[in-house]
This record gives sequence, structure tokens and C-alpha cells, in this order.
Amino acid sequence: CGSLSDVVSNCVVIKNSAGGVSGGTVYNSMLISNAAVYGGGAAGSTLRDCMLSGNSATYGGGAHQAKLKNCILTGNSASQYGGGASISALYNCLVLSNTASTYGGGAYSEPTANMSTLNNCTVVGNRAISGSGGGAYAATLTNCIVYYNTAPSGSNYFPGGGLTYCCTTPKPSYWVGNITNAPLFVDL
Repeated sequence: CGSLSDVVSNCVVIKNSAGGVSGGTVYNSMLISNAAVYGGGAAGSTLRDCMLSGNSATYGGGAHQAKLKNCILTGNSASQYGGGASISALYNCLVLSNTASTYGGGAYSEPTANMSTLNNCTVVGNRAISGSGGGAYAATLTNCIVYYNTAPSGSNYFPGGGLTYCCTTPKPSYWVGNITNAPLFVDL
């Protein structure tokens, strides 16, 4: 579904074997149980007010090289890296319960190259099975909650980008404004 000039709105994109959407702009839609090599739910797309759930890919289970605003990424998986998103920009998103086999259960970024940025996001309950960065790997996070994620190393985050004004643990010593207080979620 979708090319660089397409607009998809108020749709359910489900169970496609070549990915949910590639390119274009997607509004108020659900991308569910799609699969691809890059971006099971969305690749190279702009998404707003969408849910990406149960998608799978080698890289970027939910989204790859995408821009997401006010989206929910939950239950996505990557056989390599970026269970929720890889090399993407996320604004005001919930990244919940995604899994990657190696790096970045919630979000993955290539150190010093193709960066992922997360602003005002909540990143919880994600998992990197055999690598690092259960919540985020080498991404740049600003004003985010990054908590209750798991990985053999760097459960919540693996350094490479930066964390400023975030709620996470352990407290990063070389970035500013971070706190370690557990977030008071009504229900995890």
C-alpha cells in the first residue's frame, strides 16, 4: 500500500507480506501484522495518530526510516534490530512491548550515522533478547520516559546518541537534566 505521493487515512492495513506501507503519508490508521525486511508496518513513510501492532521485519519491526507523531508502537518484532522502530523520528509516541533479537527492542539508531530521535515519548516494556538497548540503542532521546525495558546490557538505553531531560535508570552521567525516579504509571 502506498507510494511516495499517496495519502492513506482512516484505514486498517493488515497481514501484508511486503510490509504495510512504503512511502506516502498515513493518518488515523492501524497497521497490523504486516511483515517485510525493512519496516514491517511502515518504511520511509510519515505517520500521524496511527497504531502499529504485531508487525515484524528484519530491521524495524514497526517502522524503518519513518517519521511518526502521536503513534502507538506495540507488540512489533525485529529479527535483527529495532523492534519498535529503526532509524526513525518519533514525536509524542508510546513505544510499548516491542522485541528485537539483537539491538534496540524499542528503538534502534546507528551510532554516529543514521540517527533515531525520540521526543516526548514513553518507551516501556521493550526487550532486546541477545544484545543491548532494551528500550533504545544509540538513539537521541529528549524529554522521554525510558523505563522497565530489558536487555543483557543497557536494559533501558545503550549510549551512542544522547538522553536529555529523560526519566530513566541508571542515570546517565554525561547528559543533562535526567532523573531516575520510577514513573508513576496507573498500570504498567
